[in-house]
This record gives sequence, structure tokens and C-alpha cells, in this order.
Amino acid sequence: MGDGSREQLEPGDRLLFYSDEITEARDAQGAFFGEDRLIELAEHAAAAGLSAPETLRRLGMAVMEHQDGRLQDDATLLLVDWSTAAHLRMFPTLPTRAPDVDAPDVDAPDV
Repeated sequence: MGDGSREQLEPGDRLLFYSDEITEARDAQGAFFGEDRLIELAEHAAAAGLSAPETLRRLGMAVMEHQDGRLQDDATLLLVDWSTAAHLRMFPTLPTRAPDVDAPDVDAPDV
């Protein structure tokens, strides 16, 4: 997209922004983490239906593991998820249960 081309985004699309410190992260042998690996991991996460926060967590962990658990430089990952329901997946929800018909009504006044 650096050539001035335009893309039309739609619900369900994601944009991954990252600093060069992500793709240029080196392992003990000096090998880069690489753009191909980053793209592959992001595509697998999307195919698995992972939420944006979980995708970022996994991408960050993969970079950290590549560097033996320590950042060598500052690094930035930003994932934009266009979804009408993403907010429902961001936080854990408690299971709902049916009301107990035999339980006393705690809101009823005593007579």
C-alpha cells in the first residue's frame, strides 16, 4: 500500500501495525523474527477466530520467545479490529443461570 493505492475496509477486517523492532528482533544466532513469520502467525490467529487482544498477546509472546524472553529494543504491535461485536469478546463473561423458582424473593417486603 506504500505506492498510494487504496483499500476498502469492511466489517471483519483487521489491520496490524508494527514497528521494525518486531520483524528485526533477533534470536541467539542473529536470525530475524521476520515479516513472513509475523504475517503467518496473525493469519493463523484470525483463522482460529481469536480476539484481537488474544492475537496481540500471542504475537508478543512469539517475539519474546524468539529473543529468549527479553526485548532487545522497544517494540510496538497495534491490531485494529473492525467488528460490530468485538467488544463482546474483549472481556470474560460469567455464565448465566436460570432463576431458581423455589428460592425466596429477596426483594419482596416482609409482611
